[in-house]
Amino acid sequence: MIRIGFLFFCLYANGILAQKPLVEAVEDKGGYRIEVTNPSYLPVSMIFNFQLQNLRVDGGVDTLVVRPNSRQTVHRLWAVSPNRGYSFRYDYTYHTGDYRVRRYDTAYVYELPFRGTVPRRVIQGYNGRFSHTDRAALDFDMPEGTEIHAARPGRVVEVINNNESGCSDPICMNFSNLVRILHRDGTIAEYVHLRQHGTTVKIGQKVNNGDLIGYSGNTGFSTAPHLHFAVYQQRFGHRIFLPTTFRTAFGQVILVQGKSYSPQKSE
Repeated sequence: MIRIGFLFFCLYANGILAQKPLVEAVEDKGGYRIEVTNPSYLPVSMIFNFQLQNLRVDGGVDTLVVRPNSRQTVHRLWAVSPNRGYSFRYDYTYHTGDYRVRRYDTAYVYELPFRGTVPRRVIQGYNGRFSHTDRAALDFDMPEGTEIHAARPGRVVEVINNNESGCSDPICMNFSNLVRILHRDGTIAEYVHLRQHGTTVKIGQKVNNGDLIGYSGNTGFSTAPHLHFAVYQQRFGHRIFLPTTFRTAFGQVILVQGKSYSPQKSE
């Protein structure tokens, strides 16, 4: 019996982590099994496309989710005619996050991502014309080096720390320093434009409300020092940005562009 396996890896990704999934084809009795190792603290959603000769895919090919910090067999390929040779090629698309998550805690009230009594102005709010088109995201005006605190408990799933500059062209978008935190309900908060070497947390670390996570800066796609904050759900090819209510000196409110807010009343 002749067994021939041709493997062709072609990876397309829109992930948010440096920790990419590892895909392996392992020869098994009567075919192969496709195994995925996910080293990250986020689930990974994947779609495989196969080109098969004398093989079938057990269970068909659907979107699948690989658990965080796990190794899973995601597909099995079986020979249709065991006495003939078989071969296959495949490619796959992956996105960090669980594409099945649709609900979230709409009643959760966030802390402002900064401390002190100095009000911070929202220089760009939801659906802002500069860079927030069709997204619920906030930009807080603040000088470089301002302490940034976690607005909600969760686990740190991404840290970028080494970028040193920014510019007003979208080409600089990939040069932001940032922290992303996974919440209990599957949503993810991002804190963006931090200064170089200005993060104080590590991937995998659990944080509570008010924990220091870094210092503001002016890196990436930015025209002036500020903090970008947003909460989203991951989808294939895009994200769903979610409105958030904050606890402020004015009570529990949804923040509005042009207004200033502080975490507590000034004495």
